[in-house]
Amino acid sequence: MTGAVISGTHITYNNSNDSITTALPRLFCFDRDTHSEDTWRQLQSRFVNTRRWKRISSRFNAELRQYLTTLGENFLYTQSEFADLPHPKRALRRQGKLKLDESCAWRTHSLSKVKTKLKTGEYAKPGKKARNIVDLGVEASLIAGRACEVLKDFISRFEFENAIVNYHGHMSLESLTKTFQRLIKPPDSGFVFEYFSDDSCFAASCRDGIARFNVDFASCDSSHYGVVFDALETMTSNCGIFSEQIAAALKQLSADVSVRDCYGKKIATVSLNESLLFSGSTLTTIINNLAQLMLAVKLTTIDWQSLTVEQASATLRDCARRVGYSVTIVDASENFCKLQFLKYSPDIAGVPYINPGVFLRVLGWSKRDIPKIRGKRTSYTERANSFEASKIESFKYSGQTSLFRIMAEKYNICGTGYTPESYFRLEASNSRAYDICDSSVMQRYGLTHLQLTVLKDLLRVSAIGSLIRCEASDIIFNVDYGYPIL
Repeated sequence: MTGAVISGTHITYNNSNDSITTALPRLFCFDRDTHSEDTWRQLQSRFVNTRRWKRISSRFNAELRQYLTTLGENFLYTQSEFADLPHPKRALRRQGKLKLDESCAWRTHSLSKVKTKLKTGEYAKPGKKARNIVDLGVEASLIAGRACEVLKDFISRFEFENAIVNYHGHMSLESLTKTFQRLIKPPDSGFVFEYFSDDSCFAASCRDGIARFNVDFASCDSSHYGVVFDALETMTSNCGIFSEQIAAALKQLSADVSVRDCYGKKIATVSLNESLLFSGSTLTTIINNLAQLMLAVKLTTIDWQSLTVEQASATLRDCARRVGYSVTIVDASENFCKLQFLKYSPDIAGVPYINPGVFLRVLGWSKRDIPKIRGKRTSYTERANSFEASKIESFKYSGQTSLFRIMAEKYNICGTGYTPESYFRLEASNSRAYDICDSSVMQRYGLTHLQLTVLKDLLRVSAIGSLIRCEASDIIFNVDYGYPIL
């Protein structure tokens, strides 16, 4: 432990064969209900074969081809540059780039390697199974990675008639502020749909008020069936090398999977009957975005202004079901502070701030050994304090609640000796610190002043090894992550 831990916040799994055994059914979707699986597959198939979707798919493909012509001969060049972009695995990517350059295999390399490994040190809610992710090889991130970035950039430019459908390719204070402004006060006609991967928010002016919902796809990565992958291949066809690379990445999702034990030794090979969107796939965000686009297309068929807010909630669920997905909805119609997008919410003035649960959940522990402070001989306590301070400092431009200010003062965040770690940190063009009032926090979570004060007092007196739990912390984690209130 590196400081005070908010008790009951998460569980982790060690790298063991028992954990891997627990995780495999989740990876291969063995726990899907067979009857429900056939129903969702049929609904997805039925929707992508509708005239409306085919028109959208055709327009998407035509506009994508036109967009790619603006990149011209620079596509392969910028693809090669992709390996040099800042990334935790940049050194590995550079090695892969050299191999691809030497073998001239940027167009011919087959993306067929799929190996499993356990994701350790993950923040997981109590009761959640361990997670196996796949290693697709560094070549996959290089060959298909640049194509995916280009496709995401294009998706952010793709427009709908009579609706604001907005993909967030880059998160900043400015973009999130505009997002929440649109959701808080949507136009009189149409609707607003903001999304990134499996995270989305909806708003529309209805007959009796404004409908505002957080929309969450249930088990999004594992709820896509073969027809969705085929739809993506159709939408990105006839685009030269770009189409080849997307197709190669899609083909990798149906390749044989090499299952490894906790020591990295191969123990089995699994052959698939249908493509699966594995955790760790290069295409995860793209496929999830496609599901959001399918839902958005269906939403355009509804006259939202003729409905009540209550009817809008049921209609949105029905629209999702008709395109082949199950969604859960959090109603923020009466209290827009309950809106949540990319772990941010608006304060009472509409200014975005990071959810306090994100901040509280990282306190007091580390996924790995605490690094030494360069050039200093320090005790464990000094290293732990500096490490905590670096985490706290990473939140300073994400809206400072009183909970943050207490911890920042406690750890004196200036001059920690570490480079601050990034936890959903906003990349604002003009980074500035700004305060969030307690009223906004109490309104979002339904807290009383006394409940919030108790949590603040516990944070003030906390020390290394402390376990903190109170009504406010339970409520915050329940709202932000769905953790049970005990």
